[in-house]
Amino acid sequence: MNLQVARSSNTALSLNREDPSISLNWLRPNETGDLGLSARYEEAATRTTEAGATRVTAGDGTRYTRTLSANWNKTLNGRSTLAANGSYSNASYKGGTYVGYDARSAGLRITHDWSESVAPFLSLSYTDQKQSRRGALSRRTSATLGLSLKISERLDCSAQMDKSREGSGSGSSQYMTTARYADPRDNLALNAGRQVSNSGLGS
Repeated sequence: MNLQVARSSNTALSLNREDPSISLNWLRPNETGDLGLSARYEEAATRTTEAGATRVTAGDGTRYTRTLSANWNKTLNGRSTLAANGSYSNASYKGGTYVGYDARSAGLRITHDWSESVAPFLSLSYTDQKQSRRGALSRRTSATLGLSLKISERLDCSAQMDKSREGSGSGSSQYMTTARYADPRDNLALNAGRQVSNSGLGS
């Protein structure tokens, strides 16, 4: 269990306040798979501004977030691993004009160690979010197919293709490659990545 209290004393940002957060984690390994459960409660400061007739006014508020999540993974045979996860989150606000929401997510991933250096994987995920005040429900589904490569003891690479859909709209695609070099003797780690969407834009 972890407990953290963040204190704000910069009145230019918010009033003097203390924002606690607490998390509880539980893990149980067994023959049917490793099961993990976690719960988290968090308070955080919010800041809103409104333009009046003569000046801009600012007000402080608080966001309350409650999250429950679970994850499970199991080795299917000597080389394949199946993992599943799910979470539920609720956010509410006191003060300001923000609107609370409920969010849910679920995911499934299977990885196969083809060899000591090659591991293809497939993952499926679903997320939705709905505003508390009878807001519209937004959904997102995605599927990812990828390949992890271990070039050497210090160099790892991966490539993946992601296909996602927002609600009933048209789907979109993204392509991503990453590389990581790590030398534990020198405490050195280097990361590089490239991402391109089907619009042709990349980062």
